[in-house]
Amino acid sequence: MPKAFPGEPLPKELNRLVGHVLYGWRDRPRRGEVDYPHTENIRMGHTWDSKRDVSKFDKSWSDQNIVDAIVATLENPDYALSGKVKRVVWKDIHGTTVRVSYNVCLMVGVISDRAYSDTPDRKAKRIVE
Repeated sequence: MPKAFPGEPLPKELNRLVGHVLYGWRDRPRRGEVDYPHTENIRMGHTWDSKRDVSKFDKSWSDQNIVDAIVATLENPDYALSGKVKRVVWKDIHGTTVRVSYNVCLMVGVISDRAYSDTPDRKAKRIVE
């Protein structure tokens, strides 16, 4: 259970989230975007060598460091923000603020969305232990 949203499950399909963050994989392309194959040799995610103009993790972050940061941010965030279905959490990890967002469909489950380095939204609530 996530500390920020008691009673709600964590995203079950972390592989989809990780695939998006590391490689830019999507279930379907956004309007006007090319549909990229799900292979590890395309770099369209949020790693330092991404070909997209998006927020990126520093070159010192390995793929495994990024995955570990996603899990730590989901499980024990510093800040959280919730909407009707959208959940956003932030955590400072080694001087980088990691942001993970996902959607919750209460009838279906949790749909993971994205994670990258960012700063917390001003509306986000600080999680206090």
